[in-house]
Amino acid sequence: ALHGDPVASVEDRPIPGPDGNEIPVRIYRPSDDADLPVVVYLHGGGFVLCGLDTHDGLCRTLTNEVDCVTVSVDYRLAPEHPFPAALEDAAFAFETLVGQAAMQPAVHQLDGGFTVVTPVAAPSQPDTGHAAFTQR
Repeated sequence: ALHGDPVASVEDRPIPGPDGNEIPVRIYRPSDDADLPVVVYLHGGGFVLCGLDTHDGLCRTLTNEVDCVTVSVDYRLAPEHPFPAALEDAAFAFETLVGQAAMQPAVHQLDGGFTVVTPVAAPSQPDTGHAAFTQR
């Protein structure tokens, strides 16, 4: 374990990104139970700092305390990838993972004061196929 509590399994793997890039994700499982809820976790850091390793302990604790599969997304960071690359990666990863898990999307709080609102939960947003982001 990098930091924090042990979990049943941790898997690092990429998922396809919006610009043909790959988005690294780390998947934490508290058990082998196939019917667990899934939390898509987007780390804080102002879209310029942090990553999978810096929030590893928090994701392990979340996984165990909530008894859920946690998918931590390592979106592209500025300044190497200017705005809106991080938001595009986060939205794309969220939608990809929601689709794979056949979850009903809703409103999700992100570390760093951002809230993701999917078009299903925000009918006033145009249906662009991407989640809408707002800052609190």
